[in-house]
Amino acid sequence: MLWWTLRKVKSKDLTTRIAAVCELAKLREMGHLSNALRDSDQHLVGREFASQLQRAIFMELEKIGAWVALVEALQISSILDKRPIYSALSKFGRERRVQEALASELKAKDLPHDAVDLIGRAMSAAGSDSVPSIESLLSNESAAVRQRAVKVLTNVGHPSTAKPLISSLKDNDRGVRKMAAKALGELGDGQAIEPLRELLQVFDCYDDGEVRKAATHALAKLRAPEVLPDICHMLNWGQVNVPEVEAALAAFGPKAVPFVIEVLGRGHCSYDGAKLGLRFLKQHGDGRIAAPLLAFARIDAWNAKQAIEVLETILGGDGGRVPPDVLREIENVQLMQAHSAYGENIDLEPADCSRLRKIATQIIKRSSRA
Repeated sequence: MLWWTLRKVKSKDLTTRIAAVCELAKLREMGHLSNALRDSDQHLVGREFASQLQRAIFMELEKIGAWVALVEALQISSILDKRPIYSALSKFGRERRVQEALASELKAKDLPHDAVDLIGRAMSAAGSDSVPSIESLLSNESAAVRQRAVKVLTNVGHPSTAKPLISSLKDNDRGVRKMAAKALGELGDGQAIEPLRELLQVFDCYDDGEVRKAATHALAKLRAPEVLPDICHMLNWGQVNVPEVEAALAAFGPKAVPFVIEVLGRGHCSYDGAKLGLRFLKQHGDGRIAAPLLAFARIDAWNAKQAIEVLETILGGDGGRVPPDVLREIENVQLMQAHSAYGENIDLEPADCSRLRKIATQIIKRSSRA
């Protein structure tokens, strides 16, 4: 029986050859299956023939749990595509030898991106047990290998990955730092807060803001109140990363209002930062925003017009009670005259001046009734 199967496994007909492979798997003839893999060289049987035959062998090895044979197959040079092996090994990721073999695969040149994902999923089955094998790659001289290691650590997603990911924030490769920051946000470990905050203070012209973007997004996901001053400080940047900072502020919601107010009140925001902060206050602001917005309006005519719109949205309707010290500031606005200088010689259009006075009157009336 076996000798006849071995004859069929060398057939030039693909269907016959695959059937023979299935028979060898049932008989658990590991040695002959390995030989069948070696005999599937594309130079001997053609690329398409070899590719289909190899996939069939991998499937049979997976079915019978022959993970050792799958690991050994990784060393066969005639294998056209190792991704089916990575996928098959995901069922055996807890085996130490599997972890070491897959970690070694991350060092390969020209490894496809989806292959890295498959290796990550396979190693994630081992949880914390896989971390040492991956962590050893973080000191590899190749930045590409270190990036792959960080990506796989992200897939593992175990709390034990926090330490190696935090150490990767100081890697000399921008891509590694960016991926590590993103991974720490997904992991949600509080010990990453301070290292991520340090990234926000790095102004490296070669970073092009990408690392700080990733750090901002990660800190927002961690929802730690102590990072709010750092995130709001970004409104002062000349090229504020609007989508990232906006998403970060939205994650905190009303809790971020006092910090945005403080930054706007200083009057040092960039143009984009001011627009972002005002847009946020339109959605989450309350009576506390009146005084700093009025101070913000004194900077120039553009600021005054933007402040008017926010005041109309938040305070012109049924907003919260306005504090007494804010009311005094608003009373000053109520006395404004068209074309008069408001604050430091800022001339407003008559219509804008009228709108501000109208808002101030509404706020004062509402507060007197409260």
